[in-house]
Formats: sequence, structure tokens, C-alpha cells
Amino acid sequence: MTKINKESSHAQFEANRRNAKLGGVKSEQGKAISRYNAIKHGLFCKNLLVDGESRDELLSISKALRSRYKPADEIENIFLDRAISAMWHLVRATKIETGAINAVINHEAILTLLGENKDVINASKYILGTNDIFGKIIRQDAYYERCYQRAIRELEQLQNQRNLKQQRNFELFDDEIINEELGSF
Repeated sequence: MTKINKESSHAQFEANRRNAKLGGVKSEQGKAISRYNAIKHGLFCKNLLVDGESRDELLSISKALRSRYKPADEIENIFLDRAISAMWHLVRATKIETGAINAVINHEAILTLLGENKDVINASKYILGTNDIFGKIIRQDAYYERCYQRAIRELEQLQNQRNLKQQRNFELFDDEIINEELGSF
């Protein structure tokens, strides 16, 4: 059973319930717009590319990491994909941080032009203080840095295990050849 919010009346609750039965957005235009409802700043989004981001820049990062790590199988590809995703989120966070810093600088410049209007100053301090975009950027930056490091560490461990296994197989193969050659004498 749905709980009624203390602040909403029973009539409002019933109206909300009736409206919910009507379903969501119907038009293609509305659906295209509503698919971005959860994206506020791009730090938490699940899609790797959002509108306005460079596919070429993402491909460049992907090619560079693939060239360096040369995954040999699907499991190694999965870990490398995680590393690429984390790296892309770090690039995005840097761009968002730069934009936020520019916004603060521009905001300070506007406040200077407005003079000593205390209402404007207090309102702007409130808006900047409650937004906490820099705190979000720092937390997400640390999170994706850990994701990147973990994915690369796992990938390198898999590759080291594969290389050790190949080395052992070559050593066993060499031992078999030597034993066959010695056995023929």
C-alpha cells in the first residue's frame, strides 16, 4: 500500500494515483526529452557518451588503452572496457570541474558589477553553497580513479597469469623435445 505524505491531502493523493494510471509520456518528442530526466550534470550517468561529447575523443582513449594492454580474450576485454569507461568519466569530471570554476569566476564578476546589494550576495552564496558541485566532482573523481586502478590491476593480473601459463607450456614443450631427443640415443 502506498503511504500518504503528511504534507499532501487525501484528495491530492487520489489525484496523483489516478494520474499515475494514465502512464508516462506518450509523444516521441516527450520521450526524447524525458530520457534525459535523470541526467543533471553527467557525473552519474550510465551512458558513456552524452550529447555534446566527442566520440572521437572517446575512441582515442580506447585505442590508446587497447594498444597498450592488447587484451587477448573476452575477460581481458571486459576489464579493459571498465578501465576505458572509468577514464572517460574522469575526463568528463575534469570538463565539468572546469565549467564549474568558470561559472564561479563569472558569478563573482557579476556580483562585483552589482555592488553591495546584500540580498543578491546572500542569494548567490546560498545557491553556490547548496549546489556542492565541487564536492560531487571530487567524490566522483576519486570513485572513478579507484575503478580505473582496480580494472587495470585485474587486467594486469590476468595477463600475468596468462603469460606465466604460456611460459610453463613452453618449458614443458622444451622438456618433452629434449626427452624425445635424449630417448633416441
